[in-house]
This record gives sequence, C-alpha cells and structure tokens, in this order.
Amino acid sequence: MITTPQPPPTLILLNGFPGVGKYTTARALKSSLTDQYPSLPTLLVDNHLLLDPVAAIYPERDLAYYTFRRKYRRAEFLQLKDIDPKTILIITTSFSHEGEYDSESFWDHVELAKARGMEVLYVNLFCGEEENEIRMCSEERRKGREMGVKGKLVDVGILRELKKRYTNLNPKVVMEDERMKGLNIRCFEVDTGGLRIEEAVEIVKGFLG
Repeated sequence: MITTPQPPPTLILLNGFPGVGKYTTARALKSSLTDQYPSLPTLLVDNHLLLDPVAAIYPERDLAYYTFRRKYRRAEFLQLKDIDPKTILIITTSFSHEGEYDSESFWDHVELAKARGMEVLYVNLFCGEEENEIRMCSEERRKGREMGVKGKLVDVGILRELKKRYTNLNPKVVMEDERMKGLNIRCFEVDTGGLRIEEAVEIVKGFLG
C-alpha cells in the first residue's frame, strides 16, 4: 500500500485583500488536510480572531488600537510557539507593502515560524475587480457580520480605496533582510477567480513540501 508522506511542520500564510477567499480557502484547506492526514495536527487562526477583540475595546484605528493589537497578537503567538511541533498552522493575513503596521506584523509571523522551526508557505490570493466586489457583498460575509465577525468588510467603496493605497506584500522583496536568515520560505500567487473552492485548496496543497 502506497502512503503519501505527511507535510513537514509548516506555517501557511494566506494573504490578500478582503473578499478574495482567504477564510473560505483556509477553512476548506484545514478540513482537507485533516481528512487526508488524520494524525497530523492542523490549526486555523483567522485574522479576525485578532482584529475583532481589539476593535471591541478600541473601535477607532488609532494609536491605542494598534498598540493593543500588537500586544494581543504577540501574546497569542507566544502560546502558538508551544503547540504540537508537528502542526500545520494556517493563518489568514492582509499584509501590504505600504502599511507600517503590516510590516511589523509580518516580522512577528517570521519570528513565530523561526521559533517553531517551521517552513513558511506564503500565498497571495487575488481575483479580478468585479468578482472581488461581488464576493464582498456575498450573503456569507453579511451573515458573518451578523454573527459577530464585525471586522468582515462588506463595503465595496472601502475595498476600492484600499486597493488604491495598498498592494499585497511580496516577501521576495525583503529576502535580503537579516531577519529572513534561517527561514525556509516559499512564495506563490493564486488567482481564485472562477475557481471552485476545492480547486483552490488543491493548488495550495500542491505547494506543500
């Protein structure tokens, strides 16, 4: 009987603008990996688990908000360093080149991976403008807000402004930074436009070492 080798401990970062399918892909990816490798611990941490509790205390995105968000993230990452070392860790992110806070957050993720001795699979998800805006207004996202995921963006106007100001972070541009030394990171892009979620998941799984 031929068995498929289990993937090594990996931090999978699914990055992209709101509405491109990060959480949907992450959730389906976790389910697929769990089915395929029942004994392999797989953990999903959606970025709204970090954003929403902070926004509940500091609704305005001011200095107090970002200061507490940094503390909250680092406390959570401190706990993640101690989980089962075989774990596949999936985290959704929204890193950009232009955001100062995004840069700091990215390096916290790098430090987490290095502390755990994990490979990093960094995947920028994107889709066409029209499809992105349609997804932004989907029933699933609206239900998410109604169920308490307050950070779920459903305003197309805000999305358009974000895309005018920011671009997805490509880690390849910081590969020469001293902090990247000792990190095994592989970077990919996936156009989710027109893809069924199962197809997107299989593409991401194909990147695993």
